[in-house]
Amino acid sequence: MLFQIHKQYFIIASLLYFIYLLTTSDCAVPIYLFNILMFITYFCVLNGLLAKRDGFYSKYNLSIFIAIFSLLAVISYNYISYLYNDNFFVFSEADALTYYKFSLRMSQMPFMEGVTYYLKYYSYDDLGAVLIGSLLYRLVDSMLILNFFHVICGLITALAMYSISTHFMSPKYAFICASAYSLSSFILWFHASGLKESFMCMLVVLFYHSYYLIIKKKALLYLTYSSIMLIGLLLFRPALIFFCLGSVATGLILQKRKGNTGILLIVLVFALFITLSSFVESSYKYYTSGGDFNRLIEAREADGMVKVSLPFTYTANILAQLLGPLPTIGSGKNPMLSFFSAGLIYKVLLSIVFWFAAYYIFRLKVDVLYPLMFFALFEMASLILILEGLELRKSLPHFPMIYMIAFWFMDKYDAKDHYAGIRSRKRLGRIFSLSSVVVFFLILGWNIR
Repeated sequence: MLFQIHKQYFIIASLLYFIYLLTTSDCAVPIYLFNILMFITYFCVLNGLLAKRDGFYSKYNLSIFIAIFSLLAVISYNYISYLYNDNFFVFSEADALTYYKFSLRMSQMPFMEGVTYYLKYYSYDDLGAVLIGSLLYRLVDSMLILNFFHVICGLITALAMYSISTHFMSPKYAFICASAYSLSSFILWFHASGLKESFMCMLVVLFYHSYYLIIKKKALLYLTYSSIMLIGLLLFRPALIFFCLGSVATGLILQKRKGNTGILLIVLVFALFITLSSFVESSYKYYTSGGDFNRLIEAREADGMVKVSLPFTYTANILAQLLGPLPTIGSGKNPMLSFFSAGLIYKVLLSIVFWFAAYYIFRLKVDVLYPLMFFALFEMASLILILEGLELRKSLPHFPMIYMIAFWFMDKYDAKDHYAGIRSRKRLGRIFSLSSVVVFFLILGWNIR
């Protein structure tokens, strides 16, 4: 199935880029050609990894591979940004510029004075981003050092994903999984943007890395590591702590309960999650306007985020979490969004496989994957609830889980000895092919809208 994904990815992306090349304005051509180059490179790299010998799929080779590719990509993004805007924010001047200004100012203050200064204007759930920036800017007064730091975060994330994945899939698929996520155009863009997501996603992945080491080695030291990751998330997006702990707790409960009892517990967990939505919303203070749901809707309407009607908007958000967010191909209106396209097309196809995997994980009771699965489901549900399902930045923390779960399924599906639990391979292949056609027209319609 992995080969089938690469084939469909090449066909769909090629058609989409060709169609929109004809309508691209002259000023946007360099960005558009850059995105096409990212697509071709990404495809060639992932396809080339399939043909390597088994000895190639090691942590050392992954480290070299990810580090070099990420550095080259970030340098390219910075060059494009400087060419168009004379800065290194890669068309993300809003939040990234705020982080940069506060970080620069705080780097000239004593540590606690800088923290107090920032909290006069903003809440603590973005404090982590400016703290990291202020510490780095004490060394070098340039955003480029932050980009380099984010490349290191991306490398750590890739190695952690590889380590986690080897608990339940072959080294080959674990290697390609970590590479497919870490070399996605949207991940590389975040490394170059000056935003907080690269470090935040690293914390989430490292939490689960520690969790699987606790299970494997029975060492409490890793419990300390996982606690540090959760404390770190408090300064980035506090609700993620709830999802991390909830996913692990739910997985542990379901390991003890089988059959109808397990199904009932799943229903109760989601019911509890909805009941505690006020808690989740209060963690998203910036978005919830004080935690009141009616105010949330009013704020979304004022921002123009409720399109056509509230039911239609919720439908679009649900679709975005099930498959997307859908990629924006053209670079005319918002160049920033177009940089995500090469990676998001692949991710949309991978999401189809993710839902195949979800079915078999619960059907076959693959306990080891429960925490990853529930983290993804919890965050998807919360983003739909607060109408943030279309925002890539908000969805990014559960993307590593989608990649690892989807690649687990493909590893079992493609195995020479044929995983006993996965049957009807031909039918699943046909469903995927049909779904790929639907995805193509969904992306086309999304861009024509």
